[in-house]
Amino acid sequence: LSAMEKKRLILLAAALASLFGVVISDEECTPATKCDQAACEALGPENCHCSGNETSIPIADRPMIVYLTFDDAFTAIAESQFYHGLFDGSYTNPNECSIRATHFVTQSYTDYSLVNRYWHLGHEMAAHSITHRNDVKYWENLSVDGWKDEMVGMRKMIGQFASIDPCQVTGSRAPFLQGGGDNMFQMLAENSFLYDCSWPTRAYGYIDAEMGLYPYTLDYSSVQDCPIKPCPECAYPGLWVQPMTDLEDEWIGSNPSCPTCGNLCSMLDGCVIMGDQTKEHVYDM
Repeated sequence: LSAMEKKRLILLAAALASLFGVVISDEECTPATKCDQAACEALGPENCHCSGNETSIPIADRPMIVYLTFDDAFTAIAESQFYHGLFDGSYTNPNECSIRATHFVTQSYTDYSLVNRYWHLGHEMAAHSITHRNDVKYWENLSVDGWKDEMVGMRKMIGQFASIDPCQVTGSRAPFLQGGGDNMFQMLAENSFLYDCSWPTRAYGYIDAEMGLYPYTLDYSSVQDCPIKPCPECAYPGLWVQPMTDLEDEWIGSNPSCPTCGNLCSMLDGCVIMGDQTKEHVYDM
């Protein structure tokens, strides 16, 4: 093919990709393959864990692990109304250490003095983008460089304005849980992020939540379902995924595929809770 013909084919492929909503990674990557358990174990459990390779502890004997995460601006109102009472030492883990949280931070309205204070109290600060644009198509089709501007940029802002070593910001969450597939994960891998917590799962949550996936690395292909496309298809050794296990709320009959079920929600604030919203009611949901 001539140079002009090649250029035309590239433009045609890009146009078709845009037409059908396909995200093409900015660079070629290594397709993920089926887990090689022996090779993964040789890297050590802190570096590699295959998805779906869960603990052998019987379900009835497994301890409950609860992740407390908060998204968006870290504001004085949120601190006074929620964080102050929740993290004043009144609530502890079984080891009697005070509970702490991960805050996925955006730029607008964030009080960086509070970010600094809570980081020194032992909370984790992670990137949730600078702009948090409302257009999910923006995130779905964002380029590698675009993701870098948003997430690495947010990491730099936390470092500069909250006086925290930016190397301590190692986690990310995409706005609206709208991941960017390989473009997003390529950016995370190239910029020393350790994990992402954006990818929801219905097959390993919702009405089958007791079978929830443990965190895993993207050394190999994932068994996780992809309810919000695109999802990564390439391998990113050592990069962890913390699955967002879908919950089941109390809106019975709202899901046509399961008339006796409640609706699904990836975050608790998206769940419909009927009647009085007491802590006992929410716990039993």
